[in-house]
Amino acid sequence: MRNKHADLIIEWAETGCEIQCKLPDGVVWINSGSSPDWSQNLQYRKKPTVVRYRNFLTNYVDSPAATSTSNNYMVHTHTEEGNTDASTARIEALPIFVRWLDEEWQEVEV
Repeated sequence: MRNKHADLIIEWAETGCEIQCKLPDGVVWINSGSSPDWSQNLQYRKKPTVVRYRNFLTNYVDSPAATSTSNNYMVHTHTEEGNTDASTARIEALPIFVRWLDEEWQEVEV
């Protein structure tokens, strides 16, 4: 009989991806470390990538495409870079920058 975790075991063996586990009725995923035990009583998954982002508003009022009757606002998403202070400062220095729409960095698992 095929192990219920067989596909994930193969992916882990071939790629070395990080594995997480939890009890079937559990809420929190826990890192399995370098050698998961592949218990039949636990659920396993490949550790998802976490993308951090913030949304900000710009106003293209001085743009050649702007008109007095057009909506010149745009919402942009900025993903986290290595130095968030520097990247945040670069965006805030843009002449079209209006304000951040998020108070803090947001996170999403992909």
